[in-house]
Amino acid sequence: MGALTGPEEAAEWAREHDAGRLVIVALDVFADVSDDGHVRRIRGPTVPALSFVVPHGDDNLDHARDMVRLTVEALAETLAAAGLRVVVTDLLRRPVGIELAPELERLLH
Repeated sequence: MGALTGPEEAAEWAREHDAGRLVIVALDVFADVSDDGHVRRIRGPTVPALSFVVPHGDDNLDHARDMVRLTVEALAETLAAAGLRVVVTDLLRRPVGIELAPELERLLH
């Protein structure tokens, strides 16, 4: 996180993390695609450092959705490499679901 911000903000994040009020997570972006009735998951980019506040709420989910929208071009490139032609503006109109790993859910509550 320190590489993403200045030393003062990084120190504040560290204090919040140490106090149990902030969790640093990685966000794996993917698309579930249906081909001939079969759903397959195509993994896209990873956002390596995203901050979630404790207790967990809609603000964390909104933050994650915003980050997914910021990576939509990279996801479109990944889908194109898998043989799926998509338009970025079409992807932006799709709903964004956020799945939390069980261990993360335990940390956030």
